[in-house]
Parts: sequence; structure tokens; C-alpha cells
Amino acid sequence: MMEQVYTKTGVHPHCQRIFEMYKGKIHKFFSRGATLGSPVPTDILFVFEVLSEALAGEPIVEVFVIQRAIEHVSQGANRCSFCRREYESSSRLKRCAKCYRAAYCDQQCQRSHWSQHKQSCKEMPDIVGCPFVVSLPRSRATFSNLCQYMEAYSRYSVNVFQPPVKLLQNDQTGAAAAAAAAAGGTQHPSSSSSSSLCSLLSHMSQ
Repeated sequence: MMEQVYTKTGVHPHCQRIFEMYKGKIHKFFSRGATLGSPVPTDILFVFEVLSEALAGEPIVEVFVIQRAIEHVSQGANRCSFCRREYESSSRLKRCAKCYRAAYCDQQCQRSHWSQHKQSCKEMPDIVGCPFVVSLPRSRATFSNLCQYMEAYSRYSVNVFQPPVKLLQNDQTGAAAAAAAAAGGTQHPSSSSSSSLCSLLSHMSQ
């Protein structure tokens, strides 16, 4: 499979990272020489190009990112989880403060339903985008650089609205440096901590 990607793109197999996505998570990795097996139309495969160690002249750090929201973005159904009463607007229901997936008319419905709900009541942040791979030379793999690269990648792969970045007074120096870099032909994403995408809980593994 990697050889076929190389034929079409010119990206060497050593610099390819291929994985299958399922429900916003990395489900399966494909190594060199792997075949697709029995793919179905619903399979979603991602191919990423990572930096070459020979080109960078130093070891490469690879970070695999799964994007989750710290705050729940889904509103769920507009029906009480216990009495099944339906409302025109889900905002009239009171949601479970832990999982945000169950909703109730009032505390009485919540208490009555707890014996059933407690088995599935778990804090599970919502998936808000596609997983991706960030690769950096080891000398540049700092926390600040990782945040900038992850935010830049996230801008093109999340399905939630990102409001304009509001800079704090202490961030003006950094903003001026980013503007100067952009003027010089190098684009860098904003590193402001107020960006909504910085609230993504990134699950990283190597």
C-alpha cells in the first residue's frame, strides 16, 4: 500500500504514516508492506507525511493527536431520560453535570433514574475533529512549538466554531513576533491561550 502511495505522491514509504480512523479515533495502523485486506466503503484511511531524519539531520519526534473538547459541545435529545417527556427545546432540560448525555425535567427525575444511569455515567469528552500526526526535529519539539503546530492542524480538521483569537496584554509581544514572521513569508499559527482550539484535550502517544 505504501508503495502505491509513493507512486502517486512521491512520498517515500519511510516518511508515510497510514492509519484507519473510526469514530474520530485512530483504530488501526498500517506498517510498510501491509495490505488493505477487505476494505469496505465506510473505511476512512489517512496518509500523513512526516519529516525525514536524513533531511532534518537529527532524530524526529512524532506526536499522534486525537482531538477532544474539554467542554461538551453536543446538546443531545430533547426528551427526559427518565419520564421520557418531550420538550420543544433541549435547553429546558437539566443535564447530568458529569457526562452531559442524560437530561432530566428536574431533580426528582434525576434521582429516580440514577440507579440505571450510574452504570453508564462517565466523563467522556466529545470528539471534535479528525486525528492527525505532527512531526518535528527533536531540537524544536518544545511545548510552545507543539501547541502552535497542533492549533494550525486543528483549524482544518475540527467541526466546531472557532471564534476570533483575543490577545491578552501579555501576549502582544508574541503577536507582534508572529506578525513579523508572517510578513517575512513564514506563517505561524497564533499561540494565544485564549484560542478556543487550545481548549482541545489532545491525546498524544508515540
